[in-house]
Amino acid sequence: MLLRQYFALIDVALERPVEQQAEPITDKAIAGLPELLDWLASCGHLGTAAERREMLDQAFLHFASRCDEVRLLLTWITAAETYLHEDSGAACIGQWIRRYDEHLSNGLSFAAPDMECRIAANMARLCVMALEHQVEIPYVQELIRLRQIMPETPPVDIEHWPWPLKIHTLGRFGLVRDGVSVRFSGKVQQKPLELLKVLIAFGGRSVAEGKLCEELWPNAPADDVHKTFIVTLHRLRRLLGGDRFILYSEGVVTLNPDLCWVDIWAFARLVGQAKPLLHSEAAPPLPAIHAAERAIALYSGHFLAANTVSPWAISPRESLRSRMLQLVSSLGRHKEERGTWRKAVDLYLRGLEVDELVEELYQRLMVCHRNLGDHGTVHSVYHRCRLALARHGIKPSPTTRAVYEASIESGGL
Repeated sequence: MLLRQYFALIDVALERPVEQQAEPITDKAIAGLPELLDWLASCGHLGTAAERREMLDQAFLHFASRCDEVRLLLTWITAAETYLHEDSGAACIGQWIRRYDEHLSNGLSFAAPDMECRIAANMARLCVMALEHQVEIPYVQELIRLRQIMPETPPVDIEHWPWPLKIHTLGRFGLVRDGVSVRFSGKVQQKPLELLKVLIAFGGRSVAEGKLCEELWPNAPADDVHKTFIVTLHRLRRLLGGDRFILYSEGVVTLNPDLCWVDIWAFARLVGQAKPLLHSEAAPPLPAIHAAERAIALYSGHFLAANTVSPWAISPRESLRSRMLQLVSSLGRHKEERGTWRKAVDLYLRGLEVDELVEELYQRLMVCHRNLGDHGTVHSVYHRCRLALARHGIKPSPTTRAVYEASIESGGL
């Protein structure tokens, strides 16, 4: 209703002779339209899709009639974001991004710096959405590189973003620089790489030099440890390809979040997006479910699994493992509630790959196979549970035995 009144006001003003048009009503009102369109995009649940399209069509007509290419372009971008609220939105995002790139390539200039910033921010959001929906990935990645596009908040949860440096720590340790895996050779690289691992284990952001030195050189003389740290940091930066990847100032070290993608950062971001699934009794929204699925797929193994005896790796490893199992359990329950038993089974088996001692996962597996009519498999799951626990001197809990017996009885076995 607000937008309809807004457009009606502009229509009335434009119908008057040019000399009678009130400048504050026309120019200033139309100049404020992008803000309203942004609001429209963020309120996609209001009104019908047809009504939203009608508003945007009117915006196109207003800006096209005034040859206002900049705001016309902004309207196109806003339209793309608005249409993403609809089922067919992802399919057309590529053409919107191409239209933006075409206008910039043709030398479109901006009347004001704030408008340039607004369009850049909108375009960054569109690129994020395109890669989330896996739309024209190579083209969008190249556009991001050429235009040096970066959202205000680095999209650490999007691995497809063309990160100059990717760091893998889950299940394996590896570096990928500009799309090419970095090969390690010789003992000379061990200490710099260990510095990188410890930095990541401590969060990777604003880590005190002293904290790193305590883990890396616990017995070194205080007078020498700073010099050793500086030399090691220099070697690490050279190994990564430049100083820009690791920021160092006044004794504080940070992995540059604008240039570096770290898998555990992405995992943590996705876990945050999945919170409605983890902590709500109501039906979780679809984005939370998708975030949980992406996080589970990303978890390819324990954090720095090769550093099993390193004390600095134990706490983050256990924290990540616990989050992963919580995701598996919550998403598995969601699949059970929807009656998609096979998908729940796959999730619980994935969880047992992470930790074979979680009895709840065996219990849920037996329930799923019982509901699928696979009563013979129920017995196999219980046998697997007993063997896994026995290796650690543990017996199945009364709850696990009760689930097994109930499942067997329901199958007449």
